[in-house]
This record gives sequence, structure tokens and C-alpha cells, in this order.
Amino acid sequence: MDDFYDDEIVSKIMNNLNTNYSTELAELVDMTFGPKPEVELQRLTTAEVIDVGSFGLRLLCNYHRWETTEKNDRMFHEHTDAITRIFTIPFFIEPNSKEELLSIIDQMMNEAKTSYLKVELNHIF
Repeated sequence: MDDFYDDEIVSKIMNNLNTNYSTELAELVDMTFGPKPEVELQRLTTAEVIDVGSFGLRLLCNYHRWETTEKNDRMFHEHTDAITRIFTIPFFIEPNSKEELLSIIDQMMNEAKTSYLKVELNHIF
């Protein structure tokens, strides 16, 4: 294992991503695997980085299934269950230094943010 993947650096990266980039992490999962990577997965509710290494970012993803039910002539979406999956998003190149690692992650977050904003703007217009 390269020294720039030591526990302290990985912990700081994970904490920063999970604290400041929750929307981007969810978008990154959608960009990589699609909004429904498996038939039974309906709605991604959280994506949390659980590991960083030469393989990329490993994320714990929680999906909720919703059912539409009728109550008193009104439709409601009820949460029925949660499904957890672990996905690995590979780096597009393997970093050779801490600086490269941070640069690659920064680029991934920027691409996810841009993708998310495009989707949101398309919903508005």
C-alpha cells in the first residue's frame, strides 16, 4: 500500500467527502451505475465513502423502496424497506502521490456537481 493511503489521510478524505459532498457522492453513484443499478433498488437516499485506496472510492449506498398507497382519497408514498449496497467507483487513473489522489477526487466531485446541476436545471426548464 502506498504511503499516501495511510489511515490518517484516508480518514480525513472520507470525513471531508461525507461531510461536504453528500449530493455529489450520490450523483457519482448515479453517473457510474445509473439511477437503478439493480431492479429492486428504487431510490438512492445516502451514499457514504467507507474506504479510499488504489481501487478508487468505496461507497456504502442506502436505497429505499417506496410504494404508493391510498388513504382517505389521497395518495401517499410510504417507505417500505431499505436496501444497502457497497459500490466501488474506480479512479480514471491510479494516483502516484497524495497530490494526484486529491486532484483526482476533486475532479470526480466537480464532474458530479456539474452533472447534478444539469439534471436539476433540466427539471426547471
